[in-house]
Amino acid sequence: MTIDKLVQKLKTTKWWTEEAPACYFLFDYIMKTFVSAGKIVGYPTLKEIFVIFKNNIGLEITSYDEKKNNFLRIYKKELRQRGYFRKLLSPWAKFRRDLLAMNDVAINRIKDFSQADLLKFSKKFFETSFNSVTYRAFIECIDPFTEGLADYFGEKYKLSQAEVQDTISILSMPKERSFLTEEKIYFYKLCLGKISAQEYLRKFYWINSNYRESIDVSPAQLREKVRRELKNKKKAGIERELRETARKEKKLIADQKRIYKKIKLDKKDKVLFELLRQFASYIDTGKESMIRNTYARDKFLQNIRARTSYSLRDLRATRNDEIIKVLAGGKVNLREIRKRHKLSVIYYTPKTGTIYYGKAAKKLYNAYLSQFASKEIRGTVVSGLGEIIKGKVSRVMDVRRDKFTPGTILVTSMTRPEFMPLMRQAKAVVTDEGGLTCHAAIVSREMGIPCVIGTKIATKVLKDGDFVEVDATKGVVKILKK
Repeated sequence: MTIDKLVQKLKTTKWWTEEAPACYFLFDYIMKTFVSAGKIVGYPTLKEIFVIFKNNIGLEITSYDEKKNNFLRIYKKELRQRGYFRKLLSPWAKFRRDLLAMNDVAINRIKDFSQADLLKFSKKFFETSFNSVTYRAFIECIDPFTEGLADYFGEKYKLSQAEVQDTISILSMPKERSFLTEEKIYFYKLCLGKISAQEYLRKFYWINSNYRESIDVSPAQLREKVRRELKNKKKAGIERELRETARKEKKLIADQKRIYKKIKLDKKDKVLFELLRQFASYIDTGKESMIRNTYARDKFLQNIRARTSYSLRDLRATRNDEIIKVLAGGKVNLREIRKRHKLSVIYYTPKTGTIYYGKAAKKLYNAYLSQFASKEIRGTVVSGLGEIIKGKVSRVMDVRRDKFTPGTILVTSMTRPEFMPLMRQAKAVVTDEGGLTCHAAIVSREMGIPCVIGTKIATKVLKDGDFVEVDATKGVVKILKK
């Protein structure tokens, strides 16, 4: 397809976007799974996607309508054949188990491998990663569907905005504990001296990693984190939060029963909410698996760095097939690889993954930016309904490189596990992306922080230090002072 046709496509298609710190080696294979997920259901789930890499940030651009239609197809199948979705995803469990085992090898054992054994392991490791993450990519179709759910549900059952938010958030919440809640409980137990630092690190050594690099948590850093938490909350406050977390988990089932008794959902909507809970649970499982895998893949890459003359920065800009080539004794085109550090755009279809650099990449990037001409910042309220919050903006795209000021309004493209300490100190959270089951929605509801998601343009319009008003009734963010 010509550049001009791709530019036109970027300008005229309704897109769903997600953004995160990323490098090619830890992000490219994930993006390829989006156009390969059709093998799970037997039809193309996404025919094409764009990915923009710019200054260590990866931007995923997928078709809004294709994602939404994929969820609707699954929903219709589930209505006809209860248990269809669980059965569809049943092979995923084995892939995840195999991947966890290979992650352990990549982290702890490959340093003793011969070059031939490392090459053999790499091929299997990449294949297993791809197969597991394909299921994770397949279930990411839910967020576009949930954008209009509140309006539909409120009108159908004659509910107020507050009742709609309460109903949807409770009925779509899975009973299974999320890995983020599990990490919080472990950390609080560490603060109270109920578990050791070794126990915490053994389970959550990977928690701060992202799609750009593995991030280790040292014992010294963990001690400092514990010290700050004890200073801010004291032991009594931490114990209170632990009790509150346990109370909320027990209360969830009772709340779901209460709502089902109060609102007589028809059969279709009962199936819908059961499906939403399943999606939320599987998405959480997939997110944990993916973060653990990116940690292991980066440790794997660091081992290759020790065996070759390539820098870690250059290796992180490679793709799977290029790493296989290096391990087989070949050479990669360093000149091309180093172009990827600044700006590049990849156009994926089920058969191709074409990279554009230079003027072509800039043309595609500008076409993407052109859709943000509107200055109105409006999204979906998922927590703190009715509150109006005023404060300064802290715009954080990368928690390791961007400064966050406690007590400000956190503005980001999307939150991830490494954003948890920031969210605990934020007055409110505003994101570009996300649906009712996204990380920001779940965590903000749990913490009681006002949150507006899915604004599309917040990070493009707002800057550090802007004084804004977040209206958690209308979902509107206004700039009061630049």
